[in-house]
Amino acid sequence: MRRAHLLYLGIATILLGAACAQPAPAPTSSGSEQALEMRNFAFAPASLTVKVGTVLVWTNRDSVSHTVTLSSVPTGVASLDSGSLGPGQTFRLTASQVGRYAYHCSIHPSMTGEIVVVAEQGTPPATGTTPRPQPAGPVSPY
Repeated sequence: MRRAHLLYLGIATILLGAACAQPAPAPTSSGSEQALEMRNFAFAPASLTVKVGTVLVWTNRDSVSHTVTLSSVPTGVASLDSGSLGPGQTFRLTASQVGRYAYHCSIHPSMTGEIVVVAEQGTPPATGTTPRPQPAGPVSPY
């Protein structure tokens, strides 16, 4: 009988330890917060689709400063720059209008990303966005 109690106690301890070892889910505000990162001189994710009202939160995980600078926005939306974000700092932006938002780091222009904001029904915008600059033609490997 005592062995059975010890066995149950051992199993309970293992199960409790396993349950405690699981990471807690990241807190969100009403399920409408989306985390983005600046890591290894890149935005992650580089492309993202969210619903209107989503709060976008960029966190700088690099050891150098970066910015979040909107470079292409829907018609009628003003461009925006986060200013310099040092390591560990965050920038928050509420996606308040449907459209495509291209952005980059003004310190490291090769860092680019895009956010597509859709209406509650999830339909992506068809028109009304400023196009992202495209290369003039094919690039020769020679």
